[in-house]
Amino acid sequence: MYQPELPYHGFPRGSYRCARFFNTHDREYYPSLLAQTSKLYCMDLHTNVLMTIHTHLLVTRHSEDSIARITRVAGSRYVQGLNKKHGRSRTLWEGQHK
Repeated sequence: MYQPELPYHGFPRGSYRCARFFNTHDREYYPSLLAQTSKLYCMDLHTNVLMTIHTHLLVTRHSEDSIARITRVAGSRYVQGLNKKHGRSRTLWEGQHK
């Protein structure tokens, strides 16, 4: 289980080994969602790295479920916008973050 006030490296993975970010807007939008949700769920987002099929996060959590919440909420909002923009209807993320 996660210990409070310690930094963690997490990486939400993409499903189907498909690209997650298709243009500059996508690469700016997802980190902005992470920043917004990290404030809502009591977590410090130190940095993030966007890779083709996954994302690396360095975070410090201050509440018990903040890591799971920000990856789920930011990921869900990102996929909803991306699907609408590109006329898609499937998920981009594979299960829970690691």
